[in-house]
Amino acid sequence: MKKLLAILLSAITVLPLCSCARQGTAEQPSAASEGSSSTDDTEPRFNDTTDYSGTLAARFADVGRLSDRTKKNAVDIINGDSFFIDVNGTLALPGGIAMEFGAAAARDGSRLYLRTNALGKESLVIRNDSGVYGVDTETNEAVALSGELSPFYGNEVISNAMSLLGSIFGQDELSFVKGGSEKYEGSVLSLEEYKAGDTTIKLYYDGGSLKYACAENGGAVSEIKINALSAEPDPALFVLPADTAEE
Repeated sequence: MKKLLAILLSAITVLPLCSCARQGTAEQPSAASEGSSSTDDTEPRFNDTTDYSGTLAARFADVGRLSDRTKKNAVDIINGDSFFIDVNGTLALPGGIAMEFGAAAARDGSRLYLRTNALGKESLVIRNDSGVYGVDTETNEAVALSGELSPFYGNEVISNAMSLLGSIFGQDELSFVKGGSEKYEGSVLSLEEYKAGDTTIKLYYDGGSLKYACAENGGAVSEIKINALSAEPDPALFVLPADTAEE
């Protein structure tokens, strides 16, 4: 069980806001819900018709049914050739299992960075032009890893983990429920609420910045805080410790 949960937590790094849905044929929001005539920025709009087939995000969710704001400020960034995301949160499962986690992921072309902190263990993997390395975060020593760490969308471990996570919350069709505003973590934030079967998914925004992604299905609850989400990763993330013998 601990191994499974660790994999699930790592998977959350890849696409925290879309862990509970898949491609489907759910009804799109009505014209009234689109906010085409509304001047209230808290009301999501659904005018973007971008085809996301074959993208990273589309492997795990029906992202075409997310709002224009979420596509622009999250999906398009993660689908890009470069991005950085840093999150932390909690995952509670039926049976009283609950834990905190933190994770960060970055991509710059073929260079990758993945750090996770869960179940009392921190791990860091870096792929740069010289190879793939595991970094001991306590000693700052890097060791070359055998095999190839493919991009996130081709990583079998992460892909399988996302499927497992989806099976916990359900993989039903995604549909928009409502927008507006709601108080969360002491602040009034802009809300986008979606439904995927029995799963309720809430995205909280502060202006154009996605701040929280939450999902609930019965006794399973995931709450994720997005500390950073950017299309410009820090180049220093892909640099190995100075004394590393690069291949």
